Amino acid sequence: MRTKKLVDSKSIHSDMLASLIRALEECDSDTEHHVRRTQIMGAELGKRIELSDIQQSRLSLLCLLHDIGKIGVPMEILNKPGKLTDEEWKIMRSHVEKGYDIANSNVELKQIAEEIRHHHERWDGKGYPDGLSRESIPVLSRVIAVVDAFDAMVSDRPYRNGMPVSDALEELKKCAGTQFDPFIVSEFIQMISENYSDTVKGVHKFRQEKEKPQRKQVAKPEDNSTLQEAFCVHTVQCSRYLLDGSWNILSVDDNFEKLTGYSGENVEKNSMNQMDLIPEADRTEYLCRTNANLAKSTYVLQEHRLHRKDGKDIYVFCYGRVFYDSAVKQDRAEIIISDVSSTYSMKILTDAEQNKAEVRLRNWENTYRTDSLTGLLNHAAFRNDMEMKLLSGDFNAMMIMIDVDKFKQYNDTYGHHNGDKYLILVAQTLLASLRNEDFASRMGGDEFAVMMFFNKSVPEKAIKEHAQQIFDKVNLTVKSAEGGTGISMGAVIAKSEATFNRLYEEADNALYEAKESGRGRLVVKEHGEK
Repeated sequence: MRTKKLVDSKSIHSDMLASLIRALEECDSDTEHHVRRTQIMGAELGKRIELSDIQQSRLSLLCLLHDIGKIGVPMEILNKPGKLTDEEWKIMRSHVEKGYDIANSNVELKQIAEEIRHHHERWDGKGYPDGLSRESIPVLSRVIAVVDAFDAMVSDRPYRNGMPVSDALEELKKCAGTQFDPFIVSEFIQMISENYSDTVKGVHKFRQEKEKPQRKQVAKPEDNSTLQEAFCVHTVQCSRYLLDGSWNILSVDDNFEKLTGYSGENVEKNSMNQMDLIPEADRTEYLCRTNANLAKSTYVLQEHRLHRKDGKDIYVFCYGRVFYDSAVKQDRAEIIISDVSSTYSMKILTDAEQNKAEVRLRNWENTYRTDSLTGLLNHAAFRNDMEMKLLSGDFNAMMIMIDVDKFKQYNDTYGHHNGDKYLILVAQTLLASLRNEDFASRMGGDEFAVMMFFNKSVPEKAIKEHAQQIFDKVNLTVKSAEGGTGISMGAVIAKSEATFNRLYEEADNALYEAKESGRGRLVVKEHGEK
């Protein structure tokens, strides 16, 4: 209720929200229209994918504020018509973290802070800022990503015209399973295709142009990530410079500026000393350690922080030696420094740590995709993976729903522990009866689901035989267990395009028919059959 009041423009609670949106409009003049369009489409999509009332309210708020972090991005970067530089792109991407900080600092907006932070994550894990993938991305972030991308594609911008709706939907379809959640894309495409033509309930006014200029294809850089170094010896960038007896810098080489930021002219003009390169907090320790080492030897090898001209501190390996210069008849010191982060060994260590972090992240994400008891895909992961398959190819599909007969009675007789072992037996037997390319899921409780895909040339009789073989094998095995009750099974075969939700509903109806007929039965129907 508080969230609904917040997004109600007539409520006094929305004053703060209006102020934020006005600030965002200063950055992008289309903000007001954009957020209202995404709100309308988001609300309808939310109903279609059965979001709860609370989720719907939060989605409405997220549609308004998902880009709020852009108020912290310079205008010249936000409105730049051309390609952004690497540094500008880094600044642009920071808007998700800025938005997270803004939302997290307000008690009313804290509820959507995580969704704001992750609305540019990708289904394949290549998004930002945290590289989340699949179901580990908050569901509302996945919804707004699709709606926001569609609105951006069909809307006019100062530097380009919006594309036709059909092209935008095709682009979403291409990106399902890589950039976007395939289930949400499928439902969104169905929503637009079924209800709208050139307009989206007055929200959009699309222009279908007779002649539209071809969009330039940007060449993708070659992926050299798989190339490996052929050498075991690596050049390290370093700088060599000389000091006098009082540690004043006498001369520097060309690399000195690259490492320290100071040019030879800066050194000469400012009469720089070695201590000018040491952070103030480290100087006492640096002096003590260096003098102690020089007392034992004429050279020193140590690692320390170096203070650059731009104010940044970097770690360097430093080799120094004291020698007598007979030409000037004075002591001199030769210093050679190398940036620690640029060495090959540090790169290997960094890559290793990143790989460990990647493994931890993927293991964590897998907890979102699998059923903890049986190890099969959970409902959400199964739905998303199957929606992606349904979108991707031209084939016949069969969805099977399986229910363990009288499972409550089995639980009451043998206890929940044995009930769990019984479900694991069902899952293992089900997996053993499938082909490598088939998919299985525990949908919840004692219900399981299977999806199988077949080439168009495979006859319907052969597909039905597959269903019968699965039924016979699972039913025979589970019945042989002590107190085993058997299974009921319903299947639907689709020879034309169909969504996951439609197949699920039809397979579930077939299962219900099998149970109504006395359990322990298999009912197979065709897609669309009553």
